Amino acid sequence: MNDTEKLIFTDDEGEEITLFVQAQTELGGTTYLLVTETEELEGDAYIFEQIEETDDELTFEAVDDDDKLAAIGAVFEELLADEDEE
Repeated sequence: MNDTEKLIFTDDEGEEITLFVQAQTELGGTTYLLVTETEELEGDAYIFEQIEETDDELTFEAVDDDDKLAAIGAVFEELLADEDEE
């Protein structure tokens, strides 16, 4: 993907981490991001959910609930499979 959006996240220790958005979806009014540490969809992938929005900042946190991860992961798999078919 050459149009992958790059985001800077700040972890709990205040360290900045660059992640690349591979896919985005909204379920039940909540926005979810599938991100990786590289521009290409390879290696480890993480799912984040938006937990807060202010005028100038969006706040996301990693999804760590196994049931939620499985459900949202399935949605992202389908979205990515659809992109591959195009």
